Amino acid sequence: MDQFRDEYERGLLAKPMDMASFDPYAPLAAGLMLAPGSGITDAAGGMADPSQAGRMLPSMMANIGSGRYMDAGLQGLGLLGDAFMAAGTVVPPLIPVGAAMKLPRAGRVASNAADIFPEVKDFPSLTKSEERVVAASSAPPEQVAGLGRVVTEPIDPQNMEASRTRFNELQKITSGYEQERAKARIVKLDDGTDAIQYMEPPATVQSVPISQLKATQPGLLSGGDAPLTEGPPLVVKKGGEFFVRDGHHRLARMIEAGADVADVRVVDLDAGGLLGVDAPRAARVATKMADVPEYPLMVQHNIHEGPLMQSDALGGLPVPSLAVSNPDNPLMTFGDVSLLGPPSMATPSAKNPVYSADAYTVRRPKVDSTPNANAEKFVNDEYFKPFGNLLDGDDAASSANAIFTGDDAYGSIPLRAKYMQEKGLLPDIDEAEDYYSFRQKVRDNFVETEDYYDWLGDQRAKMIDAGGEVNQNIFVGYTPSGRPKTKPATLENMVKQMAKEGAGAEGFSGGIAGTRAKVAPKFKTAADVRAARRRVVSPSRFEVDKEDLQEIYDPFNAKIRNAVIESSGLRSYEANRAAEELVEDLILGDWGKYEYHNQYKGIVDESVLAEAKKIKNEMQNMGTEYFEAKPKRAVSLSEFEGAIVPDNATKETLRILDDAGIKKVYKYKNENERKSLYKKFPELMFSVGGLGLLGASQIDREPQPKGIMF
Repeated sequence: MDQFRDEYERGLLAKPMDMASFDPYAPLAAGLMLAPGSGITDAAGGMADPSQAGRMLPSMMANIGSGRYMDAGLQGLGLLGDAFMAAGTVVPPLIPVGAAMKLPRAGRVASNAADIFPEVKDFPSLTKSEERVVAASSAPPEQVAGLGRVVTEPIDPQNMEASRTRFNELQKITSGYEQERAKARIVKLDDGTDAIQYMEPPATVQSVPISQLKATQPGLLSGGDAPLTEGPPLVVKKGGEFFVRDGHHRLARMIEAGADVADVRVVDLDAGGLLGVDAPRAARVATKMADVPEYPLMVQHNIHEGPLMQSDALGGLPVPSLAVSNPDNPLMTFGDVSLLGPPSMATPSAKNPVYSADAYTVRRPKVDSTPNANAEKFVNDEYFKPFGNLLDGDDAASSANAIFTGDDAYGSIPLRAKYMQEKGLLPDIDEAEDYYSFRQKVRDNFVETEDYYDWLGDQRAKMIDAGGEVNQNIFVGYTPSGRPKTKPATLENMVKQMAKEGAGAEGFSGGIAGTRAKVAPKFKTAADVRAARRRVVSPSRFEVDKEDLQEIYDPFNAKIRNAVIESSGLRSYEANRAAEELVEDLILGDWGKYEYHNQYKGIVDESVLAEAKKIKNEMQNMGTEYFEAKPKRAVSLSEFEGAIVPDNATKETLRILDDAGIKKVYKYKNENERKSLYKKFPELMFSVGGLGLLGASQIDREPQPKGIMF
C-alpha cells in the first residue's frame, strides 16, 4: 500500500487513496487464480471468492448444473493452463502460455469484484442524542415510538364522522406503543381548537431510489446467498444524503435483481422534531419544558418490608425522603412497598423542605445491634443445638438481630434451616459432612416466601417472651478524646441526628449528581411545586436531559482536571478528587471561600466562572424524575392514606398497614402492574392541569374537550 502513497506524492494519482478503507482481499483473491495449481482448485470448488470473504467460488460441475457454461468453460481452460505450467518445469516457455490460459477466468472473476453500490461513503458523525435515536430505531416501532416525532392532526368540526374514524384508526395503530406519550389522544391547542395528537416512530418506511443511497460498508461485492434479516434496511438521512446504517446485503440483492427503488426505514435527522434531537442543544435547553405534559403529582415513600417493620417498632419514620412524582411514571426503586401520602406532605415550610430534584439528603443512620445474654441463649437453644456441630461456623448474634428486626437480608443459615425443618422441607442432614456442605444444602433448597417472614415474626415474639432483647445504637460523632460516640437507636435520637443535614448529605462530594443535588433550589410555596410540575419528566426524557447536561459538564470537568494536574503535579486519584472538589465549588458559587482555592488562582478566570454559572443554571432548570420532600421530623405511618405492596407481602406488613389505619391497599404481581396501581388513588393526586403539547396519558380520567364524543 506504500506504493500508492508514493504515486500520489509524485502526482501520478488524481487523489489520495483512502488507506483506512482499502481492503486488499479482493485483488489478492483474484490474483491467486494465476498461481500454479489454481485451475484444479477452482474446478474443484476450492477457490476463494473475491466478492465475499469466507465464501468459495462454485465448482465446474456446479457451474454446469446451474447453466453457467461460460464459467465452466473458463475453468476448463484453467485446468489446461495448469497442465501447461506443469509441463513448463521441463519446457520453460510453456509457463507463460499456461498463465495466459488462466487470464480469462481471473479477469471474469475480478470484473465482478467491485463495490455493488454506486457510491460508498463514511457514515456521518452523530451527536449523542442522534446516535441514541438511530440506535433505538433498530428496535420494533412499538418500543421506540416515544422517541419519534409528535404529529398533530386538526379535528374538522364540520366533518366529525371522518375525524372520529381517523381517531379510532390511530388509536388502534398506537395502542401497542410502550410509551404513553406516543399513543393517540385528543388535545386542545393553544388557539383553543381541538386536535388528534400522537407520535410516529423515529424511522418511517419510504421508497428511495437506490442511486441516492450511500453505502457505508466498503468492499461489498454481492448480496450473497446466506439467509438475511427480514424487514426494510435502516437508512439515516443527514445533510441531504441517505446513508445506509443496516441492511447492506439486503440492498445488494435488490441491486442484483435489477431494482431501481428500495423500501427502506428512514431516520430523517434533517427534518427535526425527533424527541431530544429536534434542535441544536441551546434551543432544546431553552424550550425543553414546553413539550412536557402537565401531569398531576403524588407523594410517595418507597420502603422494603424489613425497614417497614423496624419503623413500626420505632414508632414512625425518622426524617423520611418523600418523592413527589408523576403517577404515570412513579418512583419504582428504594423499596417494594409504596406508601402514598396526601398533597399536604408536599407543602414547603422550614420544617418540611421540598427540593426541586433528588437532593441526595441524609439516609437513616446505620444501627449497631447487640443482643443480650437471654437472646443469644434463646437462639443457641432453638436454632443451633438441633443441628449439632453443623453450625459451628455461624454467629448467634446476627441470627438474633434478624429475628428482632424481621429482616433476614444476609440469609441466616440457622434460621432458614430451622424453618425448613419445621415445614418438612429440609433434606437429610446426615448427608452433610461439615458446616460448609450443610450451609450449601440449606442455600440450595431454601425458597424465600412470605410464610418464612411470617414465621420469623413468630420467633420474635418467642424470643421476647424468653427475655431476649437486642440493644440498638447509632453513631453520633466522636468524644473530645477521639472515641466513637453512640446513642440508643430511638426515633427521637434518629430524628435529632438526621434533621441537622440538608441537600447533598448522602455522602457524595463532587461529581455531577452530588453537585446537582446541592444546587437544587427549594420550593417556597405549594403553588411553586404545582407550577413546576412540568419539570417532573419520564425516565426516558430524564436521560435526554442528563445527556444535555453531560455535554457541557464533562468538557468543563476535563479542562479543570488538566489544569489542576499542570499546576499542582498531582496525578490519578489525587488529581481527580482535587478537580471534583474545585469544580463543585465553582458551580456552587463558592470560589474564593476556602483557603485551598489560592493555589488555583492562575487557572480560574472570568470565563471559567461564567462556564460554571452556566452549568449551575442548567442543573437547576433541567427535568427530574421526582421532587424530594424531607420533613425534619418523625412521620407516623398513620399519616399515609394508601399503599401498594407485593402480592406476597407478609402478614406482618399487612398488619402494620392496617394498624396504621391504611385501609386502601393494592397488591401487585409484577412491576407493570405496580406502576398501573398508582392511578387507583386519584384522591391523592394534586394539581391536574390542562393537556400540554403531548397531551396527557391520564386522558381516560380527564373530561374530553367540549363537542368531542370519541
